[in-house]
Amino acid sequence: MEPVVDIELIHAKVLPLLAGLSPEEKRMAELRYGLFGEEPHTQAEIAEIFGFSQQIISYKIIGILKKIRNDLAVQRVSFTDFV
Repeated sequence: MEPVVDIELIHAKVLPLLAGLSPEEKRMAELRYGLFGEEPHTQAEIAEIFGFSQQIISYKIIGILKKIRNDLAVQRVSFTDFV
């Protein structure tokens, strides 16, 4: 049996994490991880959308995840709080 996903709960927890990102970073995260109704995209697909190389997108995604982790650390929040 597949787990039931509470979309409203996910939105309530994810939106604040994205608030510290630039509009470009936010859009990349939405595309990469299939947030807010998007289908997840590969880094190559995102590279084509933004006109960057796949390697640049990889670096940018790593930077996005670091920002989110840092924000969580400052707030003393664990990733397990989102499960």
